[in-house]
Amino acid sequence: MSLDERAGYSQAGRPSGLVGWAVGLYLRWRNADLNAAAVDALVPFPGDRVLEIGFGPGEALRRLSAVREIGKITGIDHSATMLALADQRNQPAVASGAMELHLASIDAAPFAERSFDAILAIDCVQYWPDLIADLAVVRRLLRPGGRALFALRGDEVQADGLSPAKLRQALAAAGFVHITTERAQTRPAPSTLLLARRQV
Repeated sequence: MSLDERAGYSQAGRPSGLVGWAVGLYLRWRNADLNAAAVDALVPFPGDRVLEIGFGPGEALRRLSAVREIGKITGIDHSATMLALADQRNQPAVASGAMELHLASIDAAPFAERSFDAILAIDCVQYWPDLIADLAVVRRLLRPGGRALFALRGDEVQADGLSPAKLRQALAAAGFVHITTERAQTRPAPSTLLLARRQV
């Protein structure tokens, strides 16, 4: 990977500064279909406590907040730039207390075990440095029987070598059960959604 490629990969994984702000606006447009497909596939229920990991500019959070009678919505992202964008995008929900946003990465998530009914991670798992360990954190944050939805752009190998098949294997290694894979018709190319559960 060249220096320019590494710089671009870094901004995609942790946007910062003015370039990061532009990346966030681009991601809002690029991932519009993927955000919609992921929220629909998660099937949020009334009262669900939902966590989004790597919320980026906050579009999926906005969609979640429109779900009737949904419970508390929480988000974490390790980019201060994305936190500012998402906060701006979701200010009414944040101001009312219906949504809570944190500057944090998954390996330092500031929550107790079994805090959430559902967890969402869209177009970000490929940047997690220790995939199986970080997925195990996700599992611990779910209540027994809780579900996690992971969305990957495209249906082939990612830039770092992560494929839907490898992610499925990592989910099993991290202790998830009932793992299913679904192809989503998104633009500019189809994407892959993986749904997994914490064992009851």
